[in-house]
Amino acid sequence: MKDLKFHLLDPLPYSQMKTKISSEMAEPDGTADEYARAKRLAKRFDVCIRSIRRWGDKGHYAKYKLSPRVVVYKEAEVKAYVDQSRVG
Repeated sequence: MKDLKFHLLDPLPYSQMKTKISSEMAEPDGTADEYARAKRLAKRFDVCIRSIRRWGDKGHYAKYKLSPRVVVYKEAEVKAYVDQSRVG
C-alpha cells in the first residue's frame, strides 16, 4: 500500500490546484465564482499588475493565498472595484 503521508505532502500542479480550489469555493447552490491571478486580471481590466496586488493588499477586495507564491482574486470583486474607480 502506498504511504499516504507522502502523497498528501506532494504539491499539486497549478491546473489541478485550480480545479480543487474551484470546487472547494463553490457556493451552496453549486455555482462557482471565477478566480484569477493578478496578471490575467490586469490584462482583462487594462490596469497594471501591481495595481491589482496593491488594491488587494489595501483590502478593497479579498485575496486568496493558495501557496506562498500563488495568490488569486475573485474576478467579480475586482471588476466591481475597477468599474467604481474609473473616471469618465
